[in-house]
Amino acid sequence: MVNLLGRAGQLEEAYEFVKSMKIDCDPILWGTLLTACRIQGNIRLAEKIMEFLVQQDLATSGTYVLLSNIYAAAADWDGVAKVRALMKSSGVDKEPGCSSIEVNNKVHEFLAGDMKHLKSKEIYRMLEEMNKWLEAHGYMPQTDVVLHNLGEVEKQKSLVVHSERLAIACGLISTQPGTTIKIVKNLRVCPDCHAVTKLVSKITGRKIIVRDRNRFHHFVEGSCSCGDFWYNYYLMLTNRQASIYSFFWYIFWLFWIEISLFNFLEVIGFRLYCTNIFRRNGNKRSILIGRS
Repeated sequence: MVNLLGRAGQLEEAYEFVKSMKIDCDPILWGTLLTACRIQGNIRLAEKIMEFLVQQDLATSGTYVLLSNIYAAAADWDGVAKVRALMKSSGVDKEPGCSSIEVNNKVHEFLAGDMKHLKSKEIYRMLEEMNKWLEAHGYMPQTDVVLHNLGEVEKQKSLVVHSERLAIACGLISTQPGTTIKIVKNLRVCPDCHAVTKLVSKITGRKIIVRDRNRFHHFVEGSCSCGDFWYNYYLMLTNRQASIYSFFWYIFWLFWIEISLFNFLEVIGFRLYCTNIFRRNGNKRSILIGRS
């Protein structure tokens, strides 16, 4: 419900709904609401939510980071600095993004811009090769996901060395062509890396499986099993008309699934009913035959 209200732009209603709940709200629920504030560009409500969480001692590193990202998306770098100072004074550490891949029964872990791997030179050469493939297929870096006060060129460079890409490059140089690449990330995959992984799966003919914090992503021939649902949600337009359209579209799909399930159960019930009738008729027929 919080997700639906957030998509429809009804953030105040979603906030009051969460506060009125009789059960204790977990960080995922508050994170959903803060994410909706980011998409809708509602900094005022995000600050209000964060103030409430701090007062109730419910703030986590994830909620601090979400508020920082909301400020960064609005280019409010003073707000970003304020949140980071608050995190430091509160002793809260930001969890760094880390991607892992298993090759020959050995786990290799990567952070963004990691240079500690024994095959770093080969991995970065593969990254350069991947960049050439991507450019040839019309890839455009999504620098808007880089929430730092950097120039356009610096943002593009930071995207290239995301931990997911390093793990993919390691998999490409360490396994046979056609081998499935399996990656685990402790945070959510960013939209740019999501788009890159789709293209790499198409170009190399590899199946790439990524398990991030929220779900599994199966990339095959340029498509993802999530149907780009999360990606489209992240990039959803912030105007009210688009939000309301998304809300009713989501309701339509829920209604369709409910109707399909109802029809399925109805068919099963009808079959069971017919089976019982046939059994009763069969029993009657056997009794008549026995009497004759």
